[in-house]
Amino acid sequence: MTNYVQNTRKYDKWFKEGRGQGRNEDYKPWLHVREVPSHGLSVRMPSLKAGRVLQLFSLNEFFPALLAEHHPNVVDIREQFPLDPEKTRAIANQKNFAHPLSQDGDMVMTSDLLIDYAGWHVPRIVIQAKPLEEAEQDEATRRKLIIEKAYWDSKNVPFYVFHDQMFPRDVRKNLNWMLNPLWRTTPHERLIYLANYYAEAFKRYPNDLLGHIATRLNSQLAENDPHYSAPATCFTEIRELIAKQYLRFDLRKKIAYLRGHDIFLDHRILELKEAA
Repeated sequence: MTNYVQNTRKYDKWFKEGRGQGRNEDYKPWLHVREVPSHGLSVRMPSLKAGRVLQLFSLNEFFPALLAEHHPNVVDIREQFPLDPEKTRAIANQKNFAHPLSQDGDMVMTSDLLIDYAGWHVPRIVIQAKPLEEAEQDEATRRKLIIEKAYWDSKNVPFYVFHDQMFPRDVRKNLNWMLNPLWRTTPHERLIYLANYYAEAFKRYPNDLLGHIATRLNSQLAENDPHYSAPATCFTEIRELIAKQYLRFDLRKKIAYLRGHDIFLDHRILELKEAA
């Protein structure tokens, strides 16, 4: 994968492009999904907190990013955030570690997620997401994590290593339930229309279970629209809306027990813009 080659020329180009700079909708990640070999399933996740689409390289990144998206005090999420190579080099030398290398020098290391809070007990945290086995057993990875932690310790920013097994089972099941619909290609305008339609329906049936509401709506719509002739069409649409965060609910609740009053529409989805 030729795009993955990193060198000084690319670093200069990326810096001039503004990568690793900006906040919220103006932030540009240092690395893009198309430039890095897959570490599993990559995900482009719409984020209202960031005001753009996040580029996440694995499910290990997706899980904490989606949790941050649902945290009421989070005000910004920046992915693939670059570290100052002079500082990481100094830390590596101090610890007698070999610094990660690019094609022609020291690599610019990145943190997976930089998350900012307002009105919280800490203003910012950093998350590096790794598979459990890699974080515990791979020596090169372990040294990178030590360098990265020291870097953020010097800035008094809490640093955490996350893996998917750290999440409560129900939350993890809900997040996994949201994965497949992310790949559906329903146009944004259609999703906005559907989100408003279902949000109003949930208000009409606040105490009914989600599955029952979807079945009832499906029967009603099928009378005039052949698109809804399949019995699970409404449920499939609702699932996509939830996965893409047009509709939201408390992730700690089991899907099977969701009722109409548990699901709501966040109108800020209208202001989302795609990452460049």
